[in-house]
Amino acid sequence: MTIIGSVTRSAVGNIASPQFGPSNAGAFVARAGTTKLGFFTSLSDAKQAVNAVGAGPLRWAQENMRSGVEHWVARDTRLDLLDISGGDLEQWCDIDANARVLDVSTNKVDLLGDRSSNRRNYTQSTIAQQGLLVADVSNGYSGLQLTAASDQSMTSEVPLQPPFTLILAVSRIASLFDIGTTILSSNGESNWRVGANAAGAWEYENSVGDTISGGSADTTLSLITVIQDTTGCQFRVNRAVVGSNENSPSAATVLSLGAATATPSVSVSWGGILASLTLIGTTTISVVEQAERAVQERYNTP
Repeated sequence: MTIIGSVTRSAVGNIASPQFGPSNAGAFVARAGTTKLGFFTSLSDAKQAVNAVGAGPLRWAQENMRSGVEHWVARDTRLDLLDISGGDLEQWCDIDANARVLDVSTNKVDLLGDRSSNRRNYTQSTIAQQGLLVADVSNGYSGLQLTAASDQSMTSEVPLQPPFTLILAVSRIASLFDIGTTILSSNGESNWRVGANAAGAWEYENSVGDTISGGSADTTLSLITVIQDTTGCQFRVNRAVVGSNENSPSAATVLSLGAATATPSVSVSWGGILASLTLIGTTTISVVEQAERAVQERYNTP
């Protein structure tokens, strides 16, 4: 969280009749960073002054910095995935910040950087299979447009083993329902996809065709979440659960990653626009929900 500003009551005094003298006894001094915004007769007025120059939404917390002084600090409550996921963050690809375009005349992306400490970047060296960088897909942020019909894709090696959570901010292109993110082990034993189906719903499908679907696959960004552990999975659209299933060897309709005996790779290929891809090595619901909210607030998804 980013500290936006602070409000300090400079001295203990009569708030109803503050003295705006050299000592400013009883007055509230509002600052945004190092900039002094002025003196105010009430705490609420001082807070509003800081809010007006902040990046919001803000959370106010009282901190007693020294005896006799009330000190309030405003923090930007918009979450950062680097802060909330810690060591669980396996991969975070923010297209707006981390897509590389070598030729601005074509806007084709050959590398999509990983903002996590693992640096598991997505790459595509074949120009014909590179996607396009699209400006302002939502909330002022760019996105990566990939068309499966043109065999456009990017690949990254990720040691994918349950438990993990995949969170996408993604939209479909009108009339194209072949959106999908495929997780595929190098030996082909673990293969699944999440994307839009022919009926226009978001769908999670495993390697043998078992599916969970729900929500509307729109041309505006949606928040798609797959939570997968060793016993089952949960599929969420815009932070709402649309389906779940348990892995059971005796069941005909199981949702399972299968047995990955080699280093898997994550291949992104679809007819749609991706704004963000986040892979977290945990299914802890409190962490998942914080990560979802961080993506939702950044890209203004439903």
